[in-house]
Amino acid sequence: MIDANIKYAAIRFYFLYKGKAPNIIKDIVQIFPISSASFYLWRNEYNLTGKIQKNSIIGRPINSGKINDSIEQYVIKRFTNGNINIKNLRRSIKRIFTVSIKKSSIYNILKKNKITHKRISVDRSPYTEKERKDKHNTLRTQLNFNGLEYNNDNVISYDESYMSGEKLTKEYGWAKSGHKAVLKVNGRRYCRGTSMLMAITNKTTVACKTQKGSIKGDNICDFIMNDVIKNESGKILFMDNAKSHTNKKLAAEMLRTGNKIVFNIPYHPQNNPIEYLNNVVKQQLKNQYVENIDDLDKKLAKIIKKIPEQIYANCFNKAYKCISAN
Repeated sequence: MIDANIKYAAIRFYFLYKGKAPNIIKDIVQIFPISSASFYLWRNEYNLTGKIQKNSIIGRPINSGKINDSIEQYVIKRFTNGNINIKNLRRSIKRIFTVSIKKSSIYNILKKNKITHKRISVDRSPYTEKERKDKHNTLRTQLNFNGLEYNNDNVISYDESYMSGEKLTKEYGWAKSGHKAVLKVNGRRYCRGTSMLMAITNKTTVACKTQKGSIKGDNICDFIMNDVIKNESGKILFMDNAKSHTNKKLAAEMLRTGNKIVFNIPYHPQNNPIEYLNNVVKQQLKNQYVENIDDLDKKLAKIIKKIPEQIYANCFNKAYKCISAN
C-alpha cells in the first residue's frame, strides 16, 4: 500500500508547479517512488473528491520531521539538475511535504548518496537526448569503436590552439597580503600570437608546428598531408567541425591517399582526445613562464618530448568514455 503522505506530496507538487514545468508528470515519477498510472489515478480522485483517500500509512508520519524516501529523492533530483539554493530548497520542501528540515539534514542526504560539489561544466549542445545518442552511435561506427579501451593506432586526433603571452600566464602567484598578484606583460610584444597545430595518436605526437597569427584551411591541409599523413594510408583523421577544417582540398587529398576524415559532433570538444593533451601542454608552458613568445618553439619541443606514452593513452580513453556514454 502506498503511503498516503506520498500521495499528498505528489498531488501538492503537481498543483504547485503545474504550468511551470513542461514535463511535470515525468518529474513527479522520477522524484516520488510511483508510476505515472498511479499518479493519474490519484489526480482524478482528487479532482472528483477534492481530497486524497487515506490508505494505511507505512512508517512514520510525514509531520514527524524525519526524512522519508520521497523527501530524499526530491533533494537528490533537485541537486542533480544544476544550480540549487539551499534556502529555497528548504522552503520548497516545506511547501510540498509540509515538513521543516535542517540544512544539515540536506547535506547528510547528499553525503549518503555521494553527491559532491563540483565545478560546473557548461553544456552548449543544441541536441535532444535522442539526437545526441544517434550522433554518438554514428561517431562510434566511423571511428571503428569497440569499447572503452581504444587501441586503434590508425586514429589521429588533430586540432590547433592559439597562444599568446597573456594566455600562458599562471593563474596563481605570490603577493603581499591585501595586494593583488600582478604579472606585468608588454602588450606590444605579445600582441602577435602564435597558433600551434598538433596531431596525436594514442601513443605519441605525430607532428607539431607553430605559425604566427591565425590558421587558414590551406595551412591545415599542408600540415596534415606533409607532416602528419605523409605517404601513409588507412588513417582516420579525427577533428572538429571548424570552417577551416572542412577544406575541400584537404578532403580531396585524404580521399586520394586512401585516408578518411571523421568530424566530431559540434559542441562536444570532450570527445576529441587532443583537447586533453592541449591542456597538459598549456599547463606545462604556464609553469615555465614563456617570457618571450618567440621562445615557444623550443619550450614546446622539450615538453612534448617528455610526455609519457601513458598520457596519450589516458587522453584517448577519457575521450572515448565520453563518446561511449552518449
